[in-house]
Parts: sequence; structure tokens; C-alpha cells
Amino acid sequence: MADDRPRLRLRRKSAPGRNDPGMLPIANILDLPVSLLRSILEASSLAELAAYQLVNRQCQQTLRSITREATVPFNVFLLIDNASAGLEVCELCAFRSQSWSPTRPFTISVKLPSSELDVWMDRLTQLCPCRVLGVPRFELTGVAGVSELSELKFLGAQLGQVKHVRLESLEEEDVTRFASLLPSMPLESLQIKDFAIDRPTPSTLSPILGVLPATCVQLDLCYVLPALPALAMLPATVQRIGTLVVMDEIFYYSRKVGMSLSLFAQRLPTVATITEVKLVLGPGHYEEPSWPVDGAHIFVTALRAKLPNLERIRMKVHAESVAAPPLVPILLALHASGIDTQLYLEAQPPLRDVLCSHANMKCTNKVTFLEAF
Repeated sequence: MADDRPRLRLRRKSAPGRNDPGMLPIANILDLPVSLLRSILEASSLAELAAYQLVNRQCQQTLRSITREATVPFNVFLLIDNASAGLEVCELCAFRSQSWSPTRPFTISVKLPSSELDVWMDRLTQLCPCRVLGVPRFELTGVAGVSELSELKFLGAQLGQVKHVRLESLEEEDVTRFASLLPSMPLESLQIKDFAIDRPTPSTLSPILGVLPATCVQLDLCYVLPALPALAMLPATVQRIGTLVVMDEIFYYSRKVGMSLSLFAQRLPTVATITEVKLVLGPGHYEEPSWPVDGAHIFVTALRAKLPNLERIRMKVHAESVAAPPLVPILLALHASGIDTQLYLEAQPPLRDVLCSHANMKCTNKVTFLEAF
């Protein structure tokens, strides 16, 4: 005899329903509870993270619900350092203390030797405890410590992500090859520490300026000689430039870098696009051994006339006396002109203390002192 009672369909406990709110997949690290995410970021190893999971029910449930498609967004700044034993995270505390939002990925600075450039992403994935959350998504936003072009070529297609490049040196014979790499980068800033030491001229620089991406707003070279003609060659997109040397003499291999105050005031080209300039200011030049009485006025007037949209000056001052250079009058004139001033002071301890005291007394809240230039 047939059983007319309705049959019940049984669900296996091991297969929760798709509509169970407790088991919704988390597609991004940013969807995690803040307290849980903080604990994960502060784990120094996978073993520590595993131990945390054992005692935290929320951590267990949340990690079980994360899909394979989960991503951890990171902006990476890569420092090539051959003294490094392997891949190391720089300023780990700063990394852990970052805030986050869907529009602002984490930023992590790492250093590694050039011999591991071809596997830097694998090394970073292994190092990061967050990888248990899913697949890390690394975007290489900056590279520093580059001493050979082959180091950039190791990065391959990832050059298409790089916005900031700092070269330790660039030889004259490598300028054309380096210029050929620039169009592939969405570059925002380019810094070269030792530029073409055998012939650091504007003509040597011109291949780079000719292909500099329109996204590049900062160009800092040490050094181009003569500097002022090179300044006139800048693309209109560049807004922050360096490094100029005024009333000082810096030995750059077989050359002296620097210009007199008169040359600076008379030959500085008018560049309306510049909003920030980085320069070294010294006590005197062999053509003009000392500052004139109205030197501060001449210097600031030239800046305002030739760089009419200048907003900030980042300045290293090499001082030999209170009047060489006339630091306080220059700072006051810059402030009166509405130019934000960042100052790194280079002087012997007794004089440095006096100058800092005068600057603090006369220019309170008008200048920012820098720990490094």
C-alpha cells in the first residue's frame, strides 16, 4: 500500500543554503570587520595568524567564507638594495598603521637585491601574512635605487604601472635606451642622482625631455650644466624641478656646479608652469665671493618674476656666517611673497644654533625645517 504522507527533503548540514547571511562570500579584504583586519595585518607570520584563528571564532567563520577570488590590493614601492639579504619590508609599523578605503589601497615599501628582481612578486606574496585572505593584487607604483638599466628591464610589463622612478646614476651612453622605456610608464616623477657624469649637458638631457610622459610633473636631476638653458627646455607639464645651485660651488666629479646671484637673476628663464623648485643656496661663488647688501631682495624678486606661479621652495642652505647667505632676510622675503619654504640648514654647530634661533624668532610659523634634503 502506497504511503500518501508528504516526503520531507533533508538538507545536509555541511552544505548551507546560498541565502544564509552568515556565509556570504567576502570578495575583498576591505569588506572584513576592522578589528579582524587589524589583527591580520599585525600578524608577523602565518603561524601567529593561525594561532589567532584558533581562539577567535569570528576569525574562523570569516576566513572560511572568503572566496578564492578575494583580493588584497597593495601599492608597492620597490627599493633595489644589494646589501639586503632578501626581500624586506621597510617601515613595517607605518604599513600596519595605515587606514584604508575602497579607493585607497595599502602602500608597502620593500627592498631586495637586484638578483631577485625577477621573483620580487613571489617573494612578497610569501612574506605577506594577508595572503590567506586570497590572492594579493600588487601594483608597482615606484622603483628606487636603480643603478643599471637591466634592473628596470627585469620588471617587464610591470613598468606600465610605475609612476615614480629614482635612478642612482645614468651614464651618457644609456640615456637613449632609458628614454625608450619612458613612453611605457605612467610616470609622475623622475629623479636621477648622478646624471651623465662625463657630459651632464642640456643636449644630453634632451632625449629624455623629448619623450617625458605628459603625466610627469616632477623632474629632479643632479646635475645638468648649465642649468638655466635646461630649465628653459622643460615640457609644459613639469611643475616641480630641481636641483639648482645658487651662490655655491659643489664638486660634481670633474666639474663645479653653481652659479652666481647675478647670473641667476639675469638668465633665469620665465617658466609659468613651475610651482615648486628645489635648490642649494650657498655663501658665495667664485665670480661673486660675497652676497650684496640687497642680495635677499634680488634673489626673491628673480624667483617671483621668472617663476610667477611658484608656491613652494625646498632649500638647502650652506651657511658660513649669519650674512653668508642672508638667511633670515631671504626667509622673510619668501614669506611676504606667499612662497611656502622648506629649509634644510647645513652649518657648523655653533653657527647652526644661532641661525636656527634667529629663524625661529623672526620667522615663527613661516618656515618648515627639514631633517633631510
